Amino acid sequence: VVFQWPGLLLLGCGFVMLPFVRRPRRQISASVLCHFAVAALFTYMVTRAWMSPVFYLARIDIILIFTLFGVYVAFATCLSNSRARLIFIFLILLLGVSNTFIAVYQLKVDLGFNVLPGYERQGSGGQLLRPSGFFNLHPHFAGFLEIAVLLGIAIGLFVRGSGWLRGCALLFAAISLVGIVLSQSRGALLALGVGGLILAIMFIINLRTPGRVYWSMRKLVLWILGITVLLIVVGAVTFTSFSKRFDSVDQALTVSARGNFWAGAIDQWIEAPMFGTGARSFHYRYPGYRPPEAPFHQRDPEFT
Repeated sequence: VVFQWPGLLLLGCGFVMLPFVRRPRRQISASVLCHFAVAALFTYMVTRAWMSPVFYLARIDIILIFTLFGVYVAFATCLSNSRARLIFIFLILLLGVSNTFIAVYQLKVDLGFNVLPGYERQGSGGQLLRPSGFFNLHPHFAGFLEIAVLLGIAIGLFVRGSGWLRGCALLFAAISLVGIVLSQSRGALLALGVGGLILAIMFIINLRTPGRVYWSMRKLVLWILGITVLLIVVGAVTFTSFSKRFDSVDQALTVSARGNFWAGAIDQWIEAPMFGTGARSFHYRYPGYRPPEAPFHQRDPEFT
């Protein structure tokens, strides 16, 4: 992460300066409450990072927060119209599809392959047997695809426009969903279920409002059936390895490293619930919260 911060600083400065260089064609009126909420969140996150016991960890967090603040400024000004935002969302969907194709290539041809030379995949054991797309870790790959899937479904269900536009969004979402299944990420599937439930509730509410649903029920049912069949086929191919992943959930909640880490993280949060104990400080503080029955290898902070 040390080599990321110069590029992130340039991105953040560029995003913040963008409204002054490229002025929007129309006057943008924003809520005072919205401005206050963003400023308060930005200040709060910087304060949490500043309390880090290690300077360089606080520095990278503050730079990340500044970059995200710049993204907000760009979207609140120059990218405030629906067309620009729709183009941006479709870029994310295309990246999701590209990641899935790379994941298929990794599974079928070369698991060590990455589009960026020298960007080696991380992990050990079974982690290296699961595809990661453009990323070097399969959970990050699945987490990005979650965003693409939910955005694609939202565009397909709620955006007013031509049928082919909504159809493409749903198709890209379905392909990205296949990538999540291939990653075998349990957390991604659980989180995706929560997001899908929220979208389903919103869709049911819109069904009760005339003029808010732009799909005929016949087409929608066909899309749902098609995506379901696709997932059944992919799930059948990966069933053996997937069942082993979910069989290990009980172990993850009892004696495994992950369960101990969760318990330690909760204890650390209780110690300072308002501002935290500093950016990324769990790496250094975990030995103080480690339960006595934890395996010997968990005593090393590097293991976290």
